[in-house]
Amino acid sequence: LAFRYSDGKEREWHTNDVEIQRLVLRSISAFVDGISSEALQNPLVKDSVPDVIRAIGGILQSQNEAVLAMACAAAVKMISILPSAMFQPHVGHLIHPLSLLLSNHHFQVA
Repeated sequence: LAFRYSDGKEREWHTNDVEIQRLVLRSISAFVDGISSEALQNPLVKDSVPDVIRAIGGILQSQNEAVLAMACAAAVKMISILPSAMFQPHVGHLIHPLSLLLSNHHFQVA
């Protein structure tokens, strides 16, 4: 859902539909809430992490402030739950969109 290839290199998540973005963020939040140390060993969970991070990174490029606040919360939740070894190879998908939000005038997003 909403993945596309960027210049033929790698998959990137993109949709402008705010309702789909909200649905995806709610699903990501439920996914992260269900992650335990045992679940992190499951190949399905491990394989899902890059796609989840890319989806959050794509949604962080939204112009909707309510969606941005949800995406920031999801990013923080992912960072706090995942072991750094699992998260670090994909952190680049979040750094750029998050850094662009630092100057956001909406306090909750910034």
